[in-house]
Amino acid sequence: MLLIDGPDRIYMAWTRPYLYGMYEYLDDSQFIYVQYITVVIVVYFQELVSRTALETHKLDLMAEISTLKLKLATCDKDRRQMEDKLHMAQVLHSLRINFPQC
Repeated sequence: MLLIDGPDRIYMAWTRPYLYGMYEYLDDSQFIYVQYITVVIVVYFQELVSRTALETHKLDLMAEISTLKLKLATCDKDRRQMEDKLHMAQVLHSLRINFPQC
């Protein structure tokens, strides 16, 4: 019997009496093989859930990186505009000093 406890925990809870009800025709080596296959399946599904979670997290991080890049570009544009305004103000200020009004 496979039990799923939340999205990230899958585990096996088989007991031999339970399996004898389903697999009473199996001998011990076959029973062990069935248990082995079950464990492999459980590990496979745990890996699948783990990879899915990691892929989702990776996509979230990539989206956040894109958002931050856009914010950086906007801030850089604003900085350049402010530098241009500052330069223009400095030029105008120097012109006023050099050419006083009569």
